[in-house]
Amino acid sequence: MTINDIMLDLRAMFGDTYDVRLVPSVMTGGGHYCRATISNVHIDGANLGFSARHNGSYQLALNEAYCMMKRRIGETKAPSPSTEQGHIIPPITDPLGNHWHQPDRTEIKIEDDTATMSQHTFDGLPEYSTTQPTGAYEGKMWKSHVRGVWYLRWFGPAEDPDMVSTNTRHIQIEEAA
Repeated sequence: MTINDIMLDLRAMFGDTYDVRLVPSVMTGGGHYCRATISNVHIDGANLGFSARHNGSYQLALNEAYCMMKRRIGETKAPSPSTEQGHIIPPITDPLGNHWHQPDRTEIKIEDDTATMSQHTFDGLPEYSTTQPTGAYEGKMWKSHVRGVWYLRWFGPAEDPDMVSTNTRHIQIEEAA
């Protein structure tokens, strides 16, 4: 599909409630790749994002992100993770994570469409409201303020091990005891 075809399909499915970004990203050791992200996509009550990269083509990166989104639409919704199943946000294992500061992922309770955390945890999240952070690797978290609402976003695993997914939940702050 062309970029125009994808944009027309997204508008038909989601109206004006989605965002598409095509940005260059720097690779460790030099060079760059093309990253395409489709975000603010509402599927089964969850606000999701899909991100993919390609070494030389925004078109191919966007096609991959679009295909990830279409596969998700075709899936049945998975149950919320419980403590026995482990945390939905993966731990950071990429060496680049040594230079990224964020709160402990276990301080955040993830539900189907919300992320509940303390004010202290919220304050510890870096803010990227108009962009995404560079260096995409699993477990990286940040907060984003969109149309008056705060969201938790993080990079998670994707079907292709060379890519990451972008995940989103509405933030709810716990009442202080």
